[in-house]
Amino acid sequence: MKKAKDTDKNIRELMQKQLPGAPVDPWFVKKVMNRLPDKPARRKKSLAEVVCYIIGILGIFAAWGYSLHMTLNQGLTVQTVVISAIVLLLTLFCIGIFAVPALRQSL
Repeated sequence: MKKAKDTDKNIRELMQKQLPGAPVDPWFVKKVMNRLPDKPARRKKSLAEVVCYIIGILGIFAAWGYSLHMTLNQGLTVQTVVISAIVLLLTLFCIGIFAVPALRQSL
């Protein structure tokens, strides 16, 4: 590990000695910043979207509550296992709706 650090240090010193320095230009930063594209504005969510998200979240919680209630009252039957599996898949789908765009944006 020490050898790798020494190699990195040697390469850094070699590059600093052989590369020319950047010319002093006080307008350089301003020129570069003016050429960069503007940050995309985040779209504000409409009231309908917020209401739909809230209803969806409440629906997921209600479905999990119903699944738990059915399992506690009837035990593990084919019906309760199927309901739980469907609710699990629905929950994963809803999480994916939020996670995939966030992951794409972060990359």
